[in-house]
Amino acid sequence: LNVFQRQEVWNVCCVVTRYFGGVLLGAGGLTRAYTKGAADALTAAGIARMGLWTLWDVPCTYPLLERMKLEVAATGGVVRDAEYGADITLRTAFPAGAAETFQLRLTELSAGSLTMTAAGEEFLPGPREEAN
Repeated sequence: LNVFQRQEVWNVCCVVTRYFGGVLLGAGGLTRAYTKGAADALTAAGIARMGLWTLWDVPCTYPLLERMKLEVAATGGVVRDAEYGADITLRTAFPAGAAETFQLRLTELSAGSLTMTAAGEEFLPGPREEAN
């Protein structure tokens, strides 16, 4: 618990399993073993802060698909889903303020013919950060 409290990590569950049940380590050794296991798990997982993201439906033509994916990622967004038909509709998510930047790029790439529409908001984890 102290490992997570020191890193200000909340609402998590960590399970450390030991395959040797002996008492050779003693109480202090067991505490160090479990603490190291929790710290290693946190370091491997990293930390992502939850935040409010806006969801957008972005129309896209097939020739622009890969470029759109790159532009979404470059502005800090993620492509959550895609619907394929005569054209493509990408369901994207952007952190606060990034959707406006992407809208400008969408207008430039499509010469003003494509506009995205709001599809709601959702709490999502942000980019993964390394645990200290």
